Amino acid sequence: MLSTQPTEQAYRELVPQFEKATGHKVTTVFTGTLDADKRLAAGESYDMLIMSSGSIEGHIKDGKAAAGSRVDYVGPLPEAVQCYTVFASGIAAGAKKSDAAKALVKFLTAPAAAPAFKKQGMEPG
Repeated sequence: MLSTQPTEQAYRELVPQFEKATGHKVTTVFTGTLDADKRLAAGESYDMLIMSSGSIEGHIKDGKAAAGSRVDYVGPLPEAVQCYTVFASGIAAGAKKSDAAKALVKFLTAPAAAPAFKKQGMEPG
């Protein structure tokens, strides 16, 4: 899993719950958007991506994320930093564990996950 940093705190709260509920083990790299883009361009392989919806769309167009896999799950950000950025996930093209990645997307977008995002000042999408 490759993720940019804005959703990191809520994600870190939710992933242990997902792992316990499903038995899937999640390994995540958190980094900035430019580094994430460089990693993907260099051919690094991930099962799921979390970044701004615009970035996900770009990676779908580039074939780095599977078409039709984008799910918006959090936005907007706190007013002080609001640029109305929507963060999305996408299943990476050629994901080795796409079923687990899809299960994680479902878990992160479920109503039970909303409080973790709200606690970080974000609105679940």
